[in-house]
Amino acid sequence: MKKILTTILCITGFATYAQIGINTTSPKANLDVNGAPTETTTPDGIIPPKLTRTQLVSKTAYGANQTGALVYVTDLSGTTNATTTNVTAVGMYYFDGSVWQRLNNNASTTHSVSSSGNVLTSTVNGQDATANIVNSVTNTSNNNVFTTAVNGVTAANVNLINSNSLVVSNNTITNQLNGVNSNAATVPNLYTTNGTISGNRTVTMGTNTLAFTSTATSGTSHFTVDGNTLSVDAVNNRVGIGSNSPVANLDVRTNAGSSTDPGAGYIGLGTTSTAANTAGAGAIRYNTSGGGIIEYSNGVVWNTLESEVQKSIVIAKKSSSQSVANNSETNITGWTENTDLNGDYNPSTGVFTAPRTGSYVVSFSFNFSNGSINNNSQVEAQLKYTSGGSTQYRKSVVSYPVGGTAQAGATISFTIQLDAGETVRPSVWHSLGGSRNLRVPGSIYDDGFINFSVVEL
Repeated sequence: MKKILTTILCITGFATYAQIGINTTSPKANLDVNGAPTETTTPDGIIPPKLTRTQLVSKTAYGANQTGALVYVTDLSGTTNATTTNVTAVGMYYFDGSVWQRLNNNASTTHSVSSSGNVLTSTVNGQDATANIVNSVTNTSNNNVFTTAVNGVTAANVNLINSNSLVVSNNTITNQLNGVNSNAATVPNLYTTNGTISGNRTVTMGTNTLAFTSTATSGTSHFTVDGNTLSVDAVNNRVGIGSNSPVANLDVRTNAGSSTDPGAGYIGLGTTSTAANTAGAGAIRYNTSGGGIIEYSNGVVWNTLESEVQKSIVIAKKSSSQSVANNSETNITGWTENTDLNGDYNPSTGVFTAPRTGSYVVSFSFNFSNGSINNNSQVEAQLKYTSGGSTQYRKSVVSYPVGGTAQAGATISFTIQLDAGETVRPSVWHSLGGSRNLRVPGSIYDDGFINFSVVEL
């Protein structure tokens, strides 16, 4: 191949301008090298000086004036110095005025990526760059559908819960969510264990029913409320109120079955206008008429339930002497009982105690022994009784407007309403002048003047 070297020197004034062309007569720059692309057997290119690293290290002539110099390092023999610290691989290098730099053509020789938290670090040839991995995250859910968007890119929707089931075994419960089992939890179960409620509870039944059935063949108290407040004997179909061992279909006695002392217990009856034939035979009710009676139905009419309780009857007379002071109420004591069917009378004190609430006819009569009587004097036969915690009186008065001598006395008979436990007793008051003695038996003619009686209606 024919090589042509053309040198053009242009001198204008004191300035010099030179361009060198290789394989061209019209260089376009200080050095313009044209190849021979059509000559396939001729290699094109520019070959800079070839040096080993050891040779390059030994050269000390490079300075600022050599900035831009090019060399090709053929091997990595020897060790580096300050100017060749970057000469770490075979290749083309240029001098930047201080050190040799490799021509990389934007191709990295080292590149690593690392992350810390949300920060991503990229290191290329020792140069670091950082950026956030995630700038924004948005999660939304609609019913069971979950959607997530990271850095504005939305992922496909997924179901939050794909499967959910509860497994109950005895008094333990286990939740299985998306195939993962939870720990077993113990649940209080009134059918297998005892427990205590922590607050008020209400069972709303609506139109439903609530039934308790029993297959018991022995024992009692198969269903109880508050001990013996309510007790059900499911074997004999009995209900006890106040008793855990009822012997009647409905038993309200605390000592049920006793032949001597049934114990405490009572039932309350209300009034009703229901017809006897509607209530049916055997029904009972309370009727307020006539002071209050108990009635039973025979299936046709309501009938009064007659009481066979032994009513109280007391008959007593005064046999021992007793003086009554003038103008002073005196209780009459020291009686002799003729009749006291229920033991409701104390003859020593003269006090009668009502065995039950009801009406009582009480009678009392007395006479003083014969004696003088002042003008405008009087005697009183008194019944003194308790009612509602206070003392009440019923009195009969005999007046003597003209004085003289006589056997003064008085008689009283009265119906009194007493509550159970209330009392009644006879007493005397007079203003005859001086004390007077009651006329008691000294002879057959003096007997029978001082009498007291009570009849329970």
